[in-house]
This record gives sequence, C-alpha cells and structure tokens, in this order.
Amino acid sequence: MKLIIRVILFFAVSAVSIEAFDSERDRFVVGGGLGYAPLVQTEAKYITNSKATASGVGYNLFAGYGYNDNAMFGFFKEGIFTETETIFTPEEKVHTGFTGAGVIFYFDDVGESFFINSAAGIIHFSKRNNTEYKHDASFGYLFGMGYEFAEHFQFYASMTGGKTESPTVEWEHTNIKISLRILAY
Repeated sequence: MKLIIRVILFFAVSAVSIEAFDSERDRFVVGGGLGYAPLVQTEAKYITNSKATASGVGYNLFAGYGYNDNAMFGFFKEGIFTETETIFTPEEKVHTGFTGAGVIFYFDDVGESFFINSAAGIIHFSKRNNTEYKHDASFGYLFGMGYEFAEHFQFYASMTGGKTESPTVEWEHTNIKISLRILAY
C-alpha cells in the first residue's frame, strides 16, 4: 500500500513539475545557489577597533512568482558561514543571514540578461564559541545584481547589511557575496 501511494505521489509531483517549470519567468520560481563571501564585516558600534572582517562560504535561496518575464516578487534567504576573531573572543564560528521579501528585475527576456534585485527584511547574526550566543534580529536590507548567462543559470553578487543587538552592544553588519545561482521557472 505504501508503495502505491509513493508511486501516485511521484507521478502527481512530476506532472505538476512539468507544467510549473516551462522556461517562462511569469510563473512560480524557485532556486538557490552557493558562493564565496569575500567580505563579512561586523563592528561593535561606539567601540573603537572593534571591526572584525573575514571571508566565508555563502548560500542563497529564492522562492517567488514572476509577474512577467522581467519582474519577479518573492522571498529571499541569504547567509554566510565563517570563522572570525573579534575583540571579545579569539576565534568563533559565525553565521550571518538575511531573510526578507523583495523584487528581481531583468533587463531582457529569458536567457542572456542582466538583472538587479532588492529586498527588505530581517538580518540575523549568531556565533558559537563553546556556547551558542545569538543577537537579536533587526531590520536588514539586500541589494544584488547579476547576469543570467543561460536559461536558469546566473552569476549573482549581493550585499546585505543591518544592525543587531546583544545585551550590551549594538552591532553593524555588512556582507558581500558572489555566487552561482540556479533558478527553476
């Protein structure tokens, strides 16, 4: 019985997938990518020499809907994993991320096209050094641009930023990431 249900679900999902992803951007769109973050910067506000700069591995996810072939609205999730030193700890593992809603605008039709995007949402920051410690999430922003060099494949660069607070310090975050992204549309 379980096998029959799995087979039915497989064919149902396959049929939906074929109809949903037809190489047109004016429908449901989902995708993600991996890349390199050459700049992951965190600074404690009002504390001199508190800037910590590192590099790391980044990821991005997108799910949304295309209004037409040139404009998409949706949800962005971006993050970076790195190890860094701060004035407070010798070395710690850090994850900084952004979650928000925004728009992507393509300058040309499907295929080869430059694009820009922006989003507003929440920036979050967490670090782990023997004990896990998280800052409060706060307003964040995302700006990005890239080039779709073939259907579904994009070079993508983004900048995220914002402020978070720990119990005693206000932190400012700036992150730049370069990645290869694949979108199914």
